[in-house]
Amino acid sequence: MVDFFQSTRGLRQGCPLSTFLYIIMAETLIKALENQRKERNITGIRIAKGVKTKNHSLFADDTLLLGGVSTIIERRFKKVLDDFLRVSGGLLNNTKCRIYGWKTPPRIMQRISQIFDIPI
Repeated sequence: MVDFFQSTRGLRQGCPLSTFLYIIMAETLIKALENQRKERNITGIRIAKGVKTKNHSLFADDTLLLGGVSTIIERRFKKVLDDFLRVSGGLLNNTKCRIYGWKTPPRIMQRISQIFDIPI
């Protein structure tokens, strides 16, 4: 068994190493979301016929979670996200997070907002 070490310093802003560390960290989230998609726990959305479903997309340091409108699916997303944040030590900035939906009843949007503690 290997003990974990505690870091005592961070990286300076703009350090070239920070990009690679972010990629390694983000890859763990991608793998977890992809496993959930393969197991059909978080189905995602299909962009076009013949294209596999997507349940996430990453842009620089922004993450977009894509899924059907269901509190069950949203709780599964939340668990993956919580596990990732716990293991990585990352934090969500809830002031920058948003929940979007189309053709979704307001009460469902409100429930999803409460699950994530993020405004609609």
